[in-house]
Amino acid sequence: MRKRLRAERLDSFPRPGSQHDASKPGRPKSGRRPRKRRSMARWLPVCAALASGAVFLSWTDGGRTTRLSDPLTIQLDRLADGLGLGLQEITVGGHRRTREKAVYAAMQLRDVRSFVLFDSEATRRRIEDLPWVARAEIRRSFPWRVAVRIVERRPFALWRHQGVDTIVDRTGRHLETVDFGRVRSLPLVAGLGAEAFAHEIVDAVAKWPDLVLATSLAKRIGRRRWDLVLSGSRRVQLPERDFAHALRRLMAGQRGQRLFDRSYAEADLRVPGQITLRSQAIPGSRYNLPRPVLSRTIALPKVSNRG
Repeated sequence: MRKRLRAERLDSFPRPGSQHDASKPGRPKSGRRPRKRRSMARWLPVCAALASGAVFLSWTDGGRTTRLSDPLTIQLDRLADGLGLGLQEITVGGHRRTREKAVYAAMQLRDVRSFVLFDSEATRRRIEDLPWVARAEIRRSFPWRVAVRIVERRPFALWRHQGVDTIVDRTGRHLETVDFGRVRSLPLVAGLGAEAFAHEIVDAVAKWPDLVLATSLAKRIGRRRWDLVLSGSRRVQLPERDFAHALRRLMAGQRGQRLFDRSYAEADLRVPGQITLRSQAIPGSRYNLPRPVLSRTIALPKVSNRG
């Protein structure tokens, strides 16, 4: 009896290469995994949780402290630097007035080690925010070289305000503050807001070389008009509108016979079609005082000759 049962149990398992009937009891169905593999799969999440807990406890000293991990980009930046791909050479060219120290400070390379964290566009904008810089071009040569090319602004005039001289460009942008009276090669303008409109009066005066040489200061009056201070302590009061036409009348005629060549302390050209010459300047708030006795009003013929 025992031998028969044993033989039936042995026959219940398929032999290699033999055909078996899947309907017979005791045979495993197709597609099922062995019990050993299924038990191991059940324990994998448990093992992973235990490993994570062990790492957490070791890093946080049993949960009593915490540690901050760096972002992935910072880790990649350090990795690139460790592999020899860090920034090693930075060149700056095209600058005269801008200091290299200011350019390096604008690049903000203290925490940047490679091109992983280096932002060319943001760096270019920061460099162009420097006073003298008009344009900046950044070229990257992989893996460790950066070349910066700078185009600087051109000084246009010297703005004097409250005892301070400031070099400005054509748009009125402040470029550099210099010692009082140090710069003499630029047109001098003064008055509140004069730096933003300096190009108007400078371009108008530049049409007459004699007037350029004689003009020592262009002063903005009340943020609306200009006064020219000429050699010999002469002052020319220009109108608020169309002051270029008033300058043409000032310089009209032949040399030596122009209004510009006459002897006067003040020439008032603010009234259209009328010129008032004063032999003595009016001190203080001269525009609110009556005209002095030593003054005469003349009407000049309309001529277009600049002389």
